[in-house]
Amino acid sequence: MDKQGNVLWKTQMKDRKMRGPNFRYSCLTIVNGIGLVMDGGSLKVIRLNPRAYDELGSIEVFQPGEAQAAIERPADWDDRKWAGYLRRLALSTWAKHAYVDGLLLTRNPQYLACLRVCDR
Repeated sequence: MDKQGNVLWKTQMKDRKMRGPNFRYSCLTIVNGIGLVMDGGSLKVIRLNPRAYDELGSIEVFQPGEAQAAIERPADWDDRKWAGYLRRLALSTWAKHAYVDGLLLTRNPQYLACLRVCDR
């Protein structure tokens, strides 16, 4: 968006698939003109560009299976429902980030991750 609130570009659905990242449940942290945002379990590093989405790189931070160890499965849930829940839980990264001295802290509902995203 520009300063007046006009949408300059956006990601969109096409044939039930995202064209571009899905930042619906994430927050944006801006460091020295670069955006850091979670897209599911991946950290995306983006150039803030008013004309288009401009990804500089990404890294997988959280894996879908990580949440299994500490959570007990409800007795009435079948394998498919349980697997879907674990995937959504592991990839839910809507918490605010913290950034200091080149380190980014991000989390999902179960884990906290610390990543070096740039040199000082």
